[in-house]
Amino acid sequence: MLNEIIKNRRIQLGLSRKNICENLCSESTLYRFESGLHDINSHLLVEICNRLKLETVIVTDIKITKKEHALFLLMQHFIYKKNIKELENILNSFKNESLSRDWFKIKNWCQAVIHFYKKEYILCENIISNHLKISEPKNSLDLLILNTLILNYISQNNYIKALEVATNCIHYIDTHKVESIDINSKVKYSYAHALFKNNYKKESEEVIIELIEMLLNEKTFFLLGKCYFFLYVIYKNKKLSLAHTYLKLSYMTFQIENSDIPQQVKEEMKHLKDSSIYL
Repeated sequence: MLNEIIKNRRIQLGLSRKNICENLCSESTLYRFESGLHDINSHLLVEICNRLKLETVIVTDIKITKKEHALFLLMQHFIYKKNIKELENILNSFKNESLSRDWFKIKNWCQAVIHFYKKEYILCENIISNHLKISEPKNSLDLLILNTLILNYISQNNYIKALEVATNCIHYIDTHKVESIDINSKVKYSYAHALFKNNYKKESEEVIIELIEMLLNEKTFFLLGKCYFFLYVIYKNKKLSLAHTYLKLSYMTFQIENSDIPQQVKEEMKHLKDSSIYL
């Protein structure tokens, strides 16, 4: 399953095995993995995912097996793609196996995400708050799980609760110096979203601008398109010219990264192109 995703993604990006394997591993190693003939270690898998720009977050402060780590990366890819069917297939594959504590949390997080995508918000909240009993983060995995809870609260229009959880997560990131750019960016983006929904628009703008600077400095473009679009939304009713600049940047960033362009971005861009002010 994971080997097929790796192969298809490589082909989609127009990359050869040589491109991916340079200074990393032999081409035959990748060929055997893509063909389902041989497994690779989690470190190599992470590096390959990075080179293929697969939407995954690397979590180093949890204890899971090699197989679980591979499935964790796979889960994240399907979560990004909102592929509920494949997520359910992964969950079903572990029905009769004993689970480590961290994998138990990952498995339940995956189930919570499925509920979120199905708009079963109460069930999503119940898994995170009552079943897993996570209210404040204790490691990077908790940050990912609570980030889902933030989005879940926003979807229920419970903006105050969303901001409360997001603030706790930001405090943890700042005090524990969480180094993962992926986790930092996900949580800070959700924090900005919660601020915006609570009418702290200036503060949300500052968070997004800071996040964009961080992503550009680290040459990490995950979420960059969304950040530019966020600024477009902030500015479109007060600084139209600047707003259009950020809309164009958002659209171009998604194109450059070979990412799926969100429908809302497409619609706003079409509206701009159809208007007389598009240059």
